[in-house]
Amino acid sequence: MKVVNQADVQIRPDGSSRRGWLGAFGREQGPEFWISVIVAIVVAGLRISGLVSLEVVLATMLGVLSLLAYGAQGNRQELTELRTAVTDLSARLNLDHDGVPAERFFQRDMTEFSAHLANAHEIGLLGVTLSRMLARCGNEMARRLKAGARIRVIILDPDGPGVRQAGLRLPVGAEDYFEQRLEVTIEQVRALKMRYRQGELDVRLVPGLPPVALSILDPETNHGRVYVEIYATEWLRDHPMFCLQSRRDGQYYSDYVDQFESLWESARPLWPVVADGTAA
Repeated sequence: MKVVNQADVQIRPDGSSRRGWLGAFGREQGPEFWISVIVAIVVAGLRISGLVSLEVVLATMLGVLSLLAYGAQGNRQELTELRTAVTDLSARLNLDHDGVPAERFFQRDMTEFSAHLANAHEIGLLGVTLSRMLARCGNEMARRLKAGARIRVIILDPDGPGVRQAGLRLPVGAEDYFEQRLEVTIEQVRALKMRYRQGELDVRLVPGLPPVALSILDPETNHGRVYVEIYATEWLRDHPMFCLQSRRDGQYYSDYVDQFESLWESARPLWPVVADGTAA
């Protein structure tokens, strides 16, 4: 073990040793700095010995300054590259003050939703007609019913004032579009209910136009999800959609689940309930 003489180590006012400070200083300097120091010392020694002229010393000084300037330029370039990399990483991790861009916040691809729907046991759907949902996911809903899942559906009441409100979004001459789509939806869910009795499928009707469409999967679990589709005042082929997760989005997640439950309690059952509590 090497013994360090205490006299060789000078203690600075902040409590650190002179040796540690010099070591840290040396590590922080680039090779250009140490080359410049060595060249300056050699040339100074030669000048003192009278072996070189003053012109040589001045030329050497210019060369040393150029080398130092080159090193400083390299450090600035490295700093610029580092700043660019940090900015890019910050944007990728959504740490910038502008927040999450809309293209990343909203979803248009149904792949993620379909994957979670395939394993859901409790499903809640809210929409005007849900015709597109049934067209995209009707087969998966049938499989979930066959596996014993519970599916609750809330759609617009064909006899309510919301149908006329929804028609205002459409071009002139297409006012009966929603009535036709509701008829198709009701027939489709009726067929699912009659064919797949292993699960539970209930449908209720609301008179007013829902402000959003909701697709709720396993809401009481820690992997629950709520997909919120935003309706526009004019007809759009694809509405913006975003996803809320139970273990991530806290009160926002709970608010949308509560909205669905509130509408469910006030909505009118599509099928009458018989004496044993089941739908006819």
